[in-house]
Order: sequence, then C-alpha cells, then structure tokens
Amino acid sequence: MVANSLGRSACGVRRCRCVGLCLWCGPVSVPEAKADPALRRFELRRLRVPLAGGFLNLVVPESRRVLRSVEVAEGARIGREPPYWARIWPASVGLARFVRGQDCRKLRAVDLGCGLGVAGMAAGLAGATVTFADRDPDALAFAAWNANRCGPDLAVATQKLDWSRERLRGQFDLMLLADVSYSQRHHVGLLDQVASALAPDGVVLHADPGRPDSDVFLAALGRKLTVGMTSRSVKQDGIVSEVRLSVASANAARLQQWLGGVATDCPQPAEESGTS
Repeated sequence: MVANSLGRSACGVRRCRCVGLCLWCGPVSVPEAKADPALRRFELRRLRVPLAGGFLNLVVPESRRVLRSVEVAEGARIGREPPYWARIWPASVGLARFVRGQDCRKLRAVDLGCGLGVAGMAAGLAGATVTFADRDPDALAFAAWNANRCGPDLAVATQKLDWSRERLRGQFDLMLLADVSYSQRHHVGLLDQVASALAPDGVVLHADPGRPDSDVFLAALGRKLTVGMTSRSVKQDGIVSEVRLSVASANAARLQQWLGGVATDCPQPAEESGTS
C-alpha cells in the first residue's frame, strides 16, 4: 500500500495526496465563489459528492433555477438546448467513482462535454493531466474553479468547444464521456472527436443510464474500437440509478486493465435504426 502524504489544499485544509487511494477535497465556500465574476451571476450552493475515501466538495449553481429560467424558456422556443451542464447527473458520478479507482498518472485526460467537471476532477485526483472541454463558458468556469480548489497539484486546462463544428486541440490518452450521447444529433460530432483526438492506445470511458440513443452511439463506437462494459449503482437525491460504464480502446491490454478482469468481448449493444 502506498503511504499517505498529507499536504494542504488551496483553502489551507490538510488533505491526502496519495494517488488512487484516498480522495479528499477541502471545504469550499459560497462567499469565496461569489468573488468570482463568472460564478456570482448564479444562485450558488455547496455540494458534497462521495468518493471512496472522501468527497468532492464543490460549489455548484442551483440547477433548478438555471433550468427553469426565463432565458432557458425563450431558448427552448427557438430550439436551443437547455443548460444541462448545470446539473450533476448520475452518469458523471458513476464515471468519477470508476476513474478514481485507477492509476491515471502520466495520462492526458479530456472531460468532453464536461458540465461541472466531476469526472474530470476524479481523473485529476487519480493523477491525470485534465482538460475540461465544453461549449458553455459557464460550465468551464465552474469546472475549473472547483478543480483548482480541489487540489493544488491538479494540472487542469479548459477548451471552449462545440464538438459539432470544432476539433479538440491535442491528443488524449483518456477520453471521458459522461452522459453526452443522449441524442443522436450529437453522435457524429462525438465520434469525430474520438477519431481525431484519442491517442493510438488511448481509452474512451463512456457513462450513461442505459439510454436508447446511447445504445446507438455505443454500437457505432464498437465498429471502431473494442468495447467492454461494467456498471455502477449511484444514489443521488434518494434515488438509486444504474449507470452503464463502457470502456473502449484499440488496445486489448488497456481495455483489460481498465475493466479489471471483465471480459473484453462483452456483448455489443444492439444497433437500432431510426431515432428514439
């Protein structure tokens, strides 16, 4: 077992720095967050996300207020997608718990469509260099603010990206996709990002709650890479959700490593025709 070495968080609170064993982010405060011009436009609250050995202590927007705002209602009338980034979804928590159990040292990770960045923070605490990528600058602001307070040793960057029109800058060993394949209109863009930005022996980690449209995405991904699957149960707001975790790679050894003994020839999801 690796011995713990205790350091101090950005808030001056002692925290464990051991990789992959004990994760603890020191307390953050709403008043501190309100000092940031990008965050103070929102109604804010503190949230603790349990991970093995500790918590991610975050400041997040009051998602119900964001999703029910007049601006969102007006955007919906012209076909604009709601700001789903403002909520922490069970898939992102399940993916974060999966990633934190891995040794991600020396890996370049991207949390694509990061939202509040929970999965990316877990990868960073496991040792990865993390890029948060999202089309919404508010999502990037929250992800970066929380990550920078989660640990002074976390190496994080952000990219503002519309994956349907732009390409990720750089190559990544680890691509985190937390519940981003919920609509088939996103699939071509996501697959293009995998093709252009995933390193030759890289790994895609995809999490979803078993959405039919995600079945279609995973079938398409399975035609390019070998896909294996496992799952995690996530309890959030008193509701238990089953999160499907899919691991994809062209490297069978890497796939086996991430799945921890689960067979790499897991049944592929059935391809569906048309839209759901």
